[in-house]
Amino acid sequence: MINLLVENNNSENNKAIVVDFKTWKYFNAEKINKAKIQITAYNYLLEKNNIFTSNIGEIWIINENGVNINRFNITNQLKLEWQEIMHTFLKNNSNKEKRNYEN
Repeated sequence: MINLLVENNNSENNKAIVVDFKTWKYFNAEKINKAKIQITAYNYLLEKNNIFTSNIGEIWIINENGVNINRFNITNQLKLEWQEIMHTFLKNNSNKEKRNYEN
């Protein structure tokens, strides 16, 4: 199981916000990168709703060997990757809706 978290700046009692759980039998660098992008997206959405977080994300990998915590900074590069993914997603949906309208 993998927990995806962003650190919360507002509360001493609640130091992190769990944004998602994943259950993967196997994980690799690509899945970890996707998790980082997802945490970046949640960080953006939380801030848009006036829940201000730090630029630190955590991926907790929990298995029979224990817990491995991967901390990372939500960098401008991750934000740009997320924006590019969202742009492509919205563009594809727009084209799909246009085709449905024309039919």
